[in-house]
Amino acid sequence: MHINDIDISLRHGSFLIRLSVIRGPDQGKDAVFRDLRITIGRGTRNKFGLRDGLVSQQHGEILLSGNKAIYRDLRSRHGSLVRLNTVSINLHDRSQIQEIELAEISQIEIGETSIRVMIEDLQQEKSFSPRETQNDTVFEERVVKRSTVNVDDVTRRLVSQDPRLVNIFKLSKNLNTAIGLNEILDQICAATFDAFPSAKVFAITTVPQDEKQKVNTILLRERNERKSREVEPILSRSLLHQVVTTRESVLFVRDASGIQPTESIINASITACMAAPLVGQRELLGVMQVDTRGQGGLFGPDDLDLFTVLSSYTAFAMERVQLTQAIKEQFEGIVRLSVAAIDARDPSTSGHSERVAKYTQLLAEKVAEQSSGPFAQINFSREEIVELRYAALLHDFGKIGVRESVLMKPARLHPDDLRNILTRFEAARAAASRDAYLSAVKTGIEKDLSLESVQSRAIAIEDVRIRMLNMAENTILQWQPGRPLTSKAQKELIRIGKLTYSRSDGKRELLLQPSELENMLIPRGTLNAQEWEDMHSHVSKSREFLCQIPWTKEFAKIPDIAGWHHEKLDGSGYPDGISGDKISYQVRILTIADIFDAMTAADRPYRSAATFERAMNVLIHEAKQGLLDRNLVTLFCKEIVPHLNQKKK
Repeated sequence: MHINDIDISLRHGSFLIRLSVIRGPDQGKDAVFRDLRITIGRGTRNKFGLRDGLVSQQHGEILLSGNKAIYRDLRSRHGSLVRLNTVSINLHDRSQIQEIELAEISQIEIGETSIRVMIEDLQQEKSFSPRETQNDTVFEERVVKRSTVNVDDVTRRLVSQDPRLVNIFKLSKNLNTAIGLNEILDQICAATFDAFPSAKVFAITTVPQDEKQKVNTILLRERNERKSREVEPILSRSLLHQVVTTRESVLFVRDASGIQPTESIINASITACMAAPLVGQRELLGVMQVDTRGQGGLFGPDDLDLFTVLSSYTAFAMERVQLTQAIKEQFEGIVRLSVAAIDARDPSTSGHSERVAKYTQLLAEKVAEQSSGPFAQINFSREEIVELRYAALLHDFGKIGVRESVLMKPARLHPDDLRNILTRFEAARAAASRDAYLSAVKTGIEKDLSLESVQSRAIAIEDVRIRMLNMAENTILQWQPGRPLTSKAQKELIRIGKLTYSRSDGKRELLLQPSELENMLIPRGTLNAQEWEDMHSHVSKSREFLCQIPWTKEFAKIPDIAGWHHEKLDGSGYPDGISGDKISYQVRILTIADIFDAMTAADRPYRSAATFERAMNVLIHEAKQGLLDRNLVTLFCKEIVPHLNQKKK
């Protein structure tokens, strides 16, 4: 790589090369050379020797070639960063020597050392200004303004300066689409190994938030291994404490001066280690580390900077996953609470929403699996199946807005109505006994009968009337539950509805009031026409209530799916009477699951549960009538019901 920012005329004996250490263990060191080759490194044979433990024995050299001054990185462990005016070039390739042409004023950074390189042409009698020799940096300050920037061009320019930056750009893009923690950690680990070829082991350790918790390594992986190892954390306690306490990144090199390696580092044969804190918005999430083993290479300050950037990406991604998971758990809790509220309002259908959600999800997943046939072009994403499951759990949410007298009605007659009817029958039996004796006495007087004859006649009349009342009362009690009403029972109830009895004040009163007779004549179930209208309103109420929730984009269809589960393909459903293609496949699936569970549930007080076979026959019959999706019903009966039946056994 060559950069010709300034044309330098260099001839042996007519120039000076001044090397000044402006940062690092040898800060203040200054030397002037007239040599054609200046070696730089930690070895004693170098012309410009350094004590920096991160500098290789033979790290680099400056060569004069024609009219050019060239810096070479001699395959050092940590590489070299060369700053030329406003650009920085990273030389870090242990497989080959890399070089770059120097400018009149340059800066070379190796290890923890920064070296200012100044080249003076004696023939031009040029000297350097005090500002250039006193400041830590000698580069021209400038303000850069850009209007419209091509991101791809900028990316290519930055990557040309340090090829490892491509890992950062790739990682930032991939992390935006990653969802699970394991996926994120895998990507971070891969990017780290790509960025640091000498790294052998990567680890992420969570730190305790209180004294009861322990240090936990959630990821510990060696290069070229896909699975994490299950071992204790390899980071020494002292380094871990330092990172946790200071929340600053740490670079450790075993042979650097002034640093004593810990026992854990010695036992692990760690040559160099970088550790960075994973700092979240509110707390420290953990520590991320990477190290070399055995005869591996070292790391430098630029490596630590890059590793710190990676750690910030990791912390952000981990916190995003935690936040997303917390939101999901909170939402799941709200949904569960809502289902519990529905069950509490209607104990007779407790568990219905959970079962419907289960059947709905099973059928949706089976549809998504089909690669041929009528569902070949239908594919539900994971998010759509989750959305459908939530809609199924909340499909009866509107029941919380239905009157309790309707929702909790256990039989054809409300308990208070039944008590009033039974009280009337008691009064009617008492009146029947009284009227029987009065009638017998009147007849006895008219016919001059004996007392024994009058009593016998009264008992016979009373017995007939009491028996008739008892039969009528038993008929009411027999048909009080919501089982289907026979035509014979209907006629008998109509006859009973015409019966009267004599009250104590002498007035006649019907044994069954018109509203009570209306309830007793309900053909099936416990709700009359008005009550059914109230009950049907729970569907529109479900949609109304659910529309008030600020759903995210992936759950935006929940109100419609839940609010239309009683719609039918021929338009005969409710509440909106939509039909055909206006009814989505999600709604069609939920409708089938709801009907099936409503028939097979064993918790309905007014009827016994239908067999799976009976429920399937009803679904097939309604599909033939054009009410339900025939293909979905076929798939449900063929694939889902046998699975449920097997579990039931």
